[in-house]
Amino acid sequence: MKKLTALLIITAILLSTPSYLLAENENVLTWQKAYTLLNKNSSVLSDLSEAEQERRKQYEEASAEAKNIDTKGRTINILGNEIRIGYDEATQMLMTQQKELYPEQMRFYWNVSQDTLKRTANSLVISLRSLYLGMYNAHINVKIKERKYEIARNLNDQNKLRLEKGMISELDALESAYNLDRAKAELEAAKRNRENILRSLNLFLNQEISTDYDDIMPESQYYTSLRGFDYYLERALTYRAEIKQAEKQLVLLKKKKDIMERFPLSMNTISIRKDYNNLLLDIEIQEAKLEQAMIDIEAEVKEAYVEAASAVKNMENMKKLFEIQKSNIEKIRKMYEKGMISKTALDQAEISYQEFCSSYDMTLFDCNTKLMKLIFISGTGI
Repeated sequence: MKKLTALLIITAILLSTPSYLLAENENVLTWQKAYTLLNKNSSVLSDLSEAEQERRKQYEEASAEAKNIDTKGRTINILGNEIRIGYDEATQMLMTQQKELYPEQMRFYWNVSQDTLKRTANSLVISLRSLYLGMYNAHINVKIKERKYEIARNLNDQNKLRLEKGMISELDALESAYNLDRAKAELEAAKRNRENILRSLNLFLNQEISTDYDDIMPESQYYTSLRGFDYYLERALTYRAEIKQAEKQLVLLKKKKDIMERFPLSMNTISIRKDYNNLLLDIEIQEAKLEQAMIDIEAEVKEAYVEAASAVKNMENMKKLFEIQKSNIEKIRKMYEKGMISKTALDQAEISYQEFCSSYDMTLFDCNTKLMKLIFISGTGI
């Protein structure tokens, strides 16, 4: 009784565990597993993460040092006596910039490093999806070619017997042998292609070059639903790194201008007056850059949206075709069970159905990639 109870508990656990988590414990590659390996093993992401932490540290140090800056003057000790030395306006201006502006500049560089990390991660994910799709396609192609080779071999064996009994001509037998050789050659080519793509995938994921998997899993559902274009455009104009950085640079330039204008007497210094005039020009240039960035990003979002919308429409059409193909293969299987068609005809229909299912899976994966790319482009960017 205890053994039966334990068995029921184990069965319940297995049934309640998501299939993709079960796959993680097997020698099976899923998209989630590949994504995890990328984040874990990427030296590029690791280096950028370290750089981001270093920028954060520099910002914190600058903020701490700025709190102790006296913008009016400094006190020195001479022979035990404290003497207060006041700064002129030009020096006060520079010290005010050091206290109020420099920490914000360091925060800006830290934020840029954060954006760079996110954008690089997004770009690597899109590249990985391209490799993963190629790997899945190559893996399924080997399975299909193996099935075709087996059918060609069985048919060739049957035709040898038929030739001996005089049921077919030698030409028919030669054609059968030729089809077998061709199926074998196609299978070997498919295996080599799979090996090459697997090697590229392992290199990208910093895996052992010999790492292989018993199976490659497709995706089973949409990454996200497609919303209206305005949603993605508004999101992009809010979160895109180019916009945020351009706006922050403009804020920093205007803040510097504000600080300089607090000390009008410092403008009598030729170098400071020149710096101020250049600053005004920089503000105008930065405003123009911000406007141009908005125009460019709108065009980029529009292009990504059109691609994603087209992919979703294509996927919906594939779903309809899938139902038709599924119905057809079921009819063919019943016809075989009733003895109305041969095993060879059934096998060929099964292969055609398997090829369609493979196309369906790849179409869904490509659709999800385009949806993901749209999310990235309307977010930090890639």
